[in-house]
Amino acid sequence: MANPQTTQTQQPAQTQQQVQTNQPTQTQQPIDPNKKPKKWIIALLLSILVGSLGVDRFYMGYIVSGIFKLITLGGFGIWWLIDLILIATKYDFKKVQWVD
Repeated sequence: MANPQTTQTQQPAQTQQQVQTNQPTQTQQPIDPNKKPKKWIIALLLSILVGSLGVDRFYMGYIVSGIFKLITLGGFGIWWLIDLILIATKYDFKKVQWVD
């Protein structure tokens, strides 16, 4: 016969192990200290709505290129379209860590 104390001590350990394995694991990208976390959907909406004024570049932390994009009205539409495609495909910018 099994000792009742042995089964009682094993049961909490099994329950604790089950709890640890049943916890959902979140897959997150490692955070780069040189990049600032930015929400992808906000950058995409800014690029669609006011990207020709450089607001998407300002949001991502590219102030100088945002000013040039503002002055040229989105690089006469070409720069706006390129940025729209880059942001929509979650391009890996040097200063941006995309967050969902």
